[in-house]
Amino acid sequence: WRQRRKMITPTFHFKVLEDFMEIFNFQINVMLERLMDAVKKAPGSTVDIFPFINLMSLDIICETAFGTSIEAQNQKNPKYVTAVKDFLEIFVFRFYSGWMGHPLFFRFTEPYKIYQQTLDTLHEFCEKVIKQRKKEFEKHGKMTGMREDGIKVRSALLDMLLEANLQGENLSDKDIRDEVNTFMFEGHDTSATAICFTLYALAQNPKFQDKVYEELCEVIGKDPKTEITISKLNDLKYMDIVVKEALRVYQPVPLIERKTEEEWQIDGITVPKDTTIAIFLFGMAHDPAVFPDPEKFNPDRFLPEKMGERHNFAYIPFSAGSRNCIGQRYAIYSLKTCVAKLLLQFRTEEDPNFTINPGTCSVLKS
Repeated sequence: WRQRRKMITPTFHFKVLEDFMEIFNFQINVMLERLMDAVKKAPGSTVDIFPFINLMSLDIICETAFGTSIEAQNQKNPKYVTAVKDFLEIFVFRFYSGWMGHPLFFRFTEPYKIYQQTLDTLHEFCEKVIKQRKKEFEKHGKMTGMREDGIKVRSALLDMLLEANLQGENLSDKDIRDEVNTFMFEGHDTSATAICFTLYALAQNPKFQDKVYEELCEVIGKDPKTEITISKLNDLKYMDIVVKEALRVYQPVPLIERKTEEEWQIDGITVPKDTTIAIFLFGMAHDPAVFPDPEKFNPDRFLPEKMGERHNFAYIPFSAGSRNCIGQRYAIYSLKTCVAKLLLQFRTEEDPNFTINPGTCSVLKS
């Protein structure tokens, strides 16, 4: 995994992330237009933003991973979008089903047939894009930058992997396909969930939403179509602590797993080598011993002077250590850009008839 991580790391270099901001802005603007249409068609009614955020997130993750747009928001690739949805549903179902989780038993079930069909669709799409990008490289001599014909080609994870392969990393098309699909599935649902829960937290706490809006107007301006840059995001100091608190209260990935490399003891209990352990991140973030009054939404917990009062690993929404989330800056930039543009266009309000009941799937859900 170290070799693969080293290979993928350049995808999240600052310069590449700056290129990705163009994609973030464009796809979020598409989402805002679709959301505005929905609001106009149902004046005075509640509009569920998750379907809009979900498709937007899929468009963003696919374009930054594959280097090509699937136009999920414009319903241009319904077969692929459905395959992604079905794959995630079956994955979660198997995760919580004892016997269905076993490959042998799973093969004799109806969901297995759907699972195979979704994999065929996902693999077919990815393999087609890989072949296409290879041909473009052979024709123009570069994956990214400015081509000879004057067309700008953005960086993408797929391009990084193809270039690494040409430099002797010896990756098969299957290896490349699997890496791109892993990035896509790990980033899509988690990003959409984090954005929606952040907006929900602000709907619950209008005074914090007002402060975020004031800062947005001061730093970015009042036009939601304004191109947001990384520099502007870094100037949004109050939004930063609001997002951190939202990720604490509504931890997108409630738990992570690790395998012990050696036998060790904790509180008198011996944990054998090669034991898979679950780290309950959601529980850590709601521990009153670490975060007093943990259910209260309070961004001030993340003021600089407060940060030193806690252990460094008390708050790790993107995990920590050498195997932390490699795309955490990517995730934060896309989240902040989306929340910023949405709040400049709309004011979010809590539906009094809706009761949130967070539960664990592959990510936190309500």
